[in-house]
Amino acid sequence: MADLNTSIILRLKSDLARKARRDGDALEKMGRRGKRAMRGIGAAAGAVGKRLKGMANRYTALFSLAGLAVAARQMAGIEVRFERLGVQARRSKEEMKSLHQKILNISKEEGIRVDPGELTAGVEKIVEKTGDLGLAEENLRNMAVAIQATGASGADIGALIADMQQKFGLSGKDAFLAALDMLVKQGKLGAFTLQAMSTQAERLTAAYAATGRRGPEAVREMGAMIQMAKQGTGSYEEAATAYERLLATITQEKTGELQKAGIQLFDPEKLKKGVKEFRSIPEITKDIIRATGGDVQKLSQVFDIRALRALIPWAIEYKAAVKGISGEEAAVGIFKQMKDLTGDPRDAQVYARVLREGFKSVSTFLNVQGDGNEMLRDSARLADTASAKMTRLKTAWEDFATAYVMPAVKAGAEATMGAGGRASTYEGVVRQIRIEAAIDKRLRERRAQAAGRAPLPAPQGNIHVYIEAAPGLNATVKSVREKDLNIEVNTGRAMEGP
Repeated sequence: MADLNTSIILRLKSDLARKARRDGDALEKMGRRGKRAMRGIGAAAGAVGKRLKGMANRYTALFSLAGLAVAARQMAGIEVRFERLGVQARRSKEEMKSLHQKILNISKEEGIRVDPGELTAGVEKIVEKTGDLGLAEENLRNMAVAIQATGASGADIGALIADMQQKFGLSGKDAFLAALDMLVKQGKLGAFTLQAMSTQAERLTAAYAATGRRGPEAVREMGAMIQMAKQGTGSYEEAATAYERLLATITQEKTGELQKAGIQLFDPEKLKKGVKEFRSIPEITKDIIRATGGDVQKLSQVFDIRALRALIPWAIEYKAAVKGISGEEAAVGIFKQMKDLTGDPRDAQVYARVLREGFKSVSTFLNVQGDGNEMLRDSARLADTASAKMTRLKTAWEDFATAYVMPAVKAGAEATMGAGGRASTYEGVVRQIRIEAAIDKRLRERRAQAAGRAPLPAPQGNIHVYIEAAPGLNATVKSVREKDLNIEVNTGRAMEGP
């Protein structure tokens, strides 16, 4: 049977070669003792995580994979993923390779350390919604920081950025960083986090975009409105629905009635120019509450129950200011009115939460400014966790495999197919790959005896990684600092063997 034999020689300089030789027995044991090896990998990764701190542009890590075949197939999948993205964005293969490398580099940064797959998902979502790959590229770092700082998915953060560009006209990476930071701060002061907001991005931004308001102020106002709505409702879904109903009532359904009641809805200066743009919705809402005295019964004549729940916090704030009492005290009368009106036990639960957690006024949220620093600090803190450090090791492996393993696998697959081999795809070859690490004479002899072949040449201080077409798989790769690493990839067909 014709076997593929591909060798990747990692030449190590200085004392790294000696350290590599000392690892020979450990590498062999990893292949024979799965559970113990995994525990060792965890310990090694923890130690590596500590060493990574402060080592910009270099890494020393031990990557031990349960199956290189799986990793190689994943790399093939990543290649296809970026090619599809390139087709959609009308970018060349080289441009997509460059984008992939940018994503890997940013994902590995010390204060970020996120899964590059999540960052790629953010890019995909922006391209899907806007067709603008340039927007995604300039916001790679913003997305990565937001993913780490908030725990939001890459796709959700990408959707939020796309919506802020399309709905509010934001442009420039600094503007997006400030907007995201502002929403993070508002979420900490209130109860509607950026992670939750990103999952509702399309409906929240679309509802506020109906006002015609644009720029960072529109983002701030939107954030304040949803935070106030959350105080009067239970779940994130209920808050988003109440917010939508309130905005729809003001901007579409009851515009005429509100104007007849003396509520000025449109910006007078814009009207002079023939443009119908709503005033700040928080200001309009304050006017509505003043006109009704914050009375729930009067408000219910214009707003349905769902919209009314978004107005409850505004009524509480007004009553507290007029009577000179705390928001918690003002909530007593407001929620009694709501109980009489709806009879819904959820209103009692919301009231109990207001008493327990305290009440926040709208000015608390409207006064928030964003500059990116809050989110950057949060990202740096979370990037220092063990989980983030393990993610960085995975990213470093993807970087290494993209540059060196996949070219060898592809070359091997092409050689096999060209020689009439059994495999018809890259994956077909990958399923048959086994890697052996030959470090010292004793290990080489043991490997050769097990494989039924003559010992390989002495490595002369190098680590040899052999990829062979065989049903078994045992992969161990020793990666060192790039400046100490010289790679040679040799591909060819092995001699006939069992």
